Amino acid sequence: MTQELIMDAAANELSRRTAEIMRRYNDVFQRHDPSALAELVAEDC
Repeated sequence: MTQELIMDAAANELSRRTAEIMRRYNDVFQRHDPSALAELVAEDC
């Protein structure tokens, strides 16, 4: 695998994880459930 493909795969995985976190955050927001935010927000945020 070339360096470019490795970087594309890493970027795609990061994008997928980011999209999943955003989906989960939106779900929590829509349910008005702030207690569920702790697992979605980084400690240093």
